[in-house]
Amino acid sequence: MRAIIGAALILGLATPTQAQTLEEAQQIIADEMRDPESTRFRNTWIVKKYEGDFGLEMCGEFNSKNAMGGYVGYKMFYAIVVKANGITKSTIIPAEPGVFSAFVLKQCAK
Repeated sequence: MRAIIGAALILGLATPTQAQTLEEAQQIIADEMRDPESTRFRNTWIVKKYEGDFGLEMCGEFNSKNAMGGYVGYKMFYAIVVKANGITKSTIIPAEPGVFSAFVLKQCAK
């Protein structure tokens, strides 16, 4: 019985937590920004996870510096992050006024 519980604990520790998964996804997204070091996230959550190496859809808010070096303010976003077969890619869609705003709000509805 102890061996089964011990094995379950070890296997549980090997599985990334939701916080670790979000942190990795945020770093992948930040790496594609103009100034990755300045990118900040808040209120992030996983909408959907995919099977495989690493894949998820996530929502939240981000803030990053613009070309002039100033922060632009937090914006809601929807993102798809995939890492498979040595390739990492993310697509982030900010909730800008217009067509994408309604899309982001729909995808991020809880």
